[in-house]
Amino acid sequence: MANRRARSDAGDLAIDAATGNALALDVGERRIGVAKADPTGYLASPLTTLRRERDQDAVAAISALAREHGSRLLVVGVPLGPEGEVTAQAQRIRAFGRKLRSVPGARVVFWDERFTTQEAEESLRAVRPRRGAPTAHRREAERRRIDAAAAAVILQDYLDHQRSARTPRAAADSDLDTAPEPER
Repeated sequence: MANRRARSDAGDLAIDAATGNALALDVGERRIGVAKADPTGYLASPLTTLRRERDQDAVAAISALAREHGSRLLVVGVPLGPEGEVTAQAQRIRAFGRKLRSVPGARVVFWDERFTTQEAEESLRAVRPRRGAPTAHRREAERRRIDAAAAAVILQDYLDHQRSARTPRAAADSDLDTAPEPER
């Protein structure tokens, strides 16, 4: 598994009561997988998958989920390149993540999500092997399950890292928050 580090907008890692109320997001072009932490902040589980047609609608749906689940922390998975470089896709996800700052009372943390989709696919295949020829409906349902499971992998990695951190400033600055903004 990749060495994943993150930095919140405040510059330190979130080790507080909000961790037990965290949501994680696996943001894609068409769908956003969502996972939630249990109240203790030890276990992540898939929650749902949202359609992403307009960012404004997606932010409103995430805001509603955060309110419903009492979530004050939004962990946004960022797909860095193989060597940890900020890719064009990572820049687009960060731009979407900045829009989430409008969610009342929530703090946004960017987290390296390299290989989470593959981890989620492998986990799902292990517990639910494919049967029969895939139909369009089955393929879409499978994609939705994978997206939510990938969000759970992102969140579990984040939660595990938080538990292992000795102090709130245990992680060094990462390229996630120091990379230049994309040109417009």
